Amino acid sequence: MLSVTVFGVTCEIRDDDHVPVVQDHLTLPRQEAQALMEAERARFEERLSGAEAGSVAYGPAPAVDPQRRHAKRRQNTMSVDFKEFAALSDGRRVTVRSDRGWTWGWNHSMGAWYGETQASFTKQVRDYFEAEAHECCPVTVEWVVERLQRLHGVEIGAASVDAALRLPLEVEYGPRLQEQLPD
Repeated sequence: MLSVTVFGVTCEIRDDDHVPVVQDHLTLPRQEAQALMEAERARFEERLSGAEAGSVAYGPAPAVDPQRRHAKRRQNTMSVDFKEFAALSDGRRVTVRSDRGWTWGWNHSMGAWYGETQASFTKQVRDYFEAEAHECCPVTVEWVVERLQRLHGVEIGAASVDAALRLPLEVEYGPRLQEQLPD
């Protein structure tokens, strides 16, 4: 039985030709994967309908058609995708989720990264995942064990998952984001 040594997330600027979806790493039959996506969207819609004005509700990113994507870029927007992973005791990394990320806009000439550093961005990413776990979508040991078994066919010890969930989230940057985000 393997252990999880750490949980982490790789952050990368969204590729214009790729929209992340839950089933991109699933090894489920297509109908079952579609049902999972629909269930996640339904939970998001429920959270959204019950949210108070001005609050934030997190959920799966909606698919964006290519023409709107290019229009958004002209409107001073930036998107970063999150690919969550678990590092295993045998040295492998397996994807846990890859359906989340951020999009934001700005109204000044200084660009998307004005005032941001890798340290400040890392803190924001950790705060986002912590808030999401507390406010809407707690990550349980059982959920992780079952998900890794189902998606990757690996048997994971529950105690290692519990210990890894207590550690700070490891935040990494993809090459394009690392190039643009100052140290």
